[in-house]
Amino acid sequence: MRAAFTEAGVTGWLHALDIGSGAQLDAGADQPVPTASVHELCLLVTLHQQAAEGRLDLGEQVECAPADRTWGPTGPAAMLDPVRMSLRDAAYLMTAVSDNAAADLLLRRVGLHTVNRTTRRLGLTPT
Repeated sequence: MRAAFTEAGVTGWLHALDIGSGAQLDAGADQPVPTASVHELCLLVTLHQQAAEGRLDLGEQVECAPADRTWGPTGPAAMLDPVRMSLRDAAYLMTAVSDNAAADLLLRRVGLHTVNRTTRRLGLTPT
């Protein structure tokens, strides 16, 4: 598996799990790396679990002020004026265009400790 990355001239990591059989395929799966956008998936799962438990409403409106935004080239991160949107729309922007401002807005709403609790519960403790 590692040879495929080398042959392509790239650095990469891979972990695939067949849910039915439990068979796994990996290339450096246990090597710690910055998660970047991968962590947004943990945040998305946490957001939807919180909504399913009635702890938040995905239609809740939140404001993303220019001064509170993490910079990025897309979505609210790239806009100049205050933006008002639902948590659901922020989740869409976070996942569709990996918008940093939307991700940070959602993380502030659900809390890093809640996301970490979700990752632990799912057995993703190294994440």
